[in-house]
Amino acid sequence: MRSGIGLARDFWERAIRPILDTHCPGMPRAAARVGTGSDVLGLDDAMSRDHDWGLRLQVFLPRGEESAVRAVLNEYVPQQFAGLPSRFQQTGAAEAELGVDVLTVDDFATDRLG
Repeated sequence: MRSGIGLARDFWERAIRPILDTHCPGMPRAAARVGTGSDVLGLDDAMSRDHDWGLRLQVFLPRGEESAVRAVLNEYVPQQFAGLPSRFQQTGAAEAELGVDVLTVDDFATDRLG
């Protein structure tokens, strides 16, 4: 079973980054799999995959670019990657969504640290 971190790395390298290279060339960005989830610590297993688990990562951008990049990703990310759906329904969500958080470093820090 592939780890979530490994899948996130491949998802970035083979799907997300090429889309951004094509549709947002030259835009400064960074990507990571940080935040909550057993996969962040490399502890994902069969049990953790039964809830809120899927292709996830964070893309950090300059302020003001978030909406445009979300729109590009929602349009161009394929429905599946590595045999897994690229959109999934998390607990409490009304519908399946792309598991890529598009945000600024400041917003991430404020959300996590206050």
